[in-house]
Amino acid sequence: MKTIHTQIALALLLTCSYSKAQLNYNLCAKASFGSSNAKTHIGKQKSNFSTGLGAEAYIKVKAQKISAIYINPSIEYNNVTYTGQLLNAIKDVRVKYINIAIPAIIVSNNKVFSYSGPSIHVGIGPYIAIATSGKYNTIQNDSYKAFKFGNATTDNRTLTDAGIRLKLGISTNKVVLSMANDIGVANNYPAKSITNGQYTKLKNFMFQISYRLR
Repeated sequence: MKTIHTQIALALLLTCSYSKAQLNYNLCAKASFGSSNAKTHIGKQKSNFSTGLGAEAYIKVKAQKISAIYINPSIEYNNVTYTGQLLNAIKDVRVKYINIAIPAIIVSNNKVFSYSGPSIHVGIGPYIAIATSGKYNTIQNDSYKAFKFGNATTDNRTLTDAGIRLKLGISTNKVVLSMANDIGVANNYPAKSITNGQYTKLKNFMFQISYRLR
């Protein structure tokens, strides 16, 4: 777990350093909506609705004759709901968190924002999510209680999540319409409570719309 988070944090730092040294980039405001679900040791749980607001950048790394490679760092504030069997028969979970992703994308038409026609882009890269607040109810009690984040036996789930983002989009000279699939690889089950291979891994599928500001 620590290794995954360390590698993603390092990648984010390198991306920020790179973006400051480059002038060829675009900045966008972004909104998203979609579904979230949890895969646990007792099976896949049902999906629930999720939303998000944030910003993203497109930093050109290399241009070809008919395509280009970009780094696509983004930061988003997400409101996620899902059903997942963590501890104490937890039923429904509502979590707010900051999601930071840095996929690399290949873009047709040599640029993301083009006046000569739409551009198609496809990408993959890591993300890390840091919870800011959360609440849950249980099978026995529908009243929501505040989450405890951490890896202790008294905690409900880990504070951070990490995984891989897959992205597919189309863009005009001002707008990007895309789909992002965040596949969690980190175990959200508190480490000190794992006694027999318990795990909870999250997955978000989001539709996104971005508007170019720069």
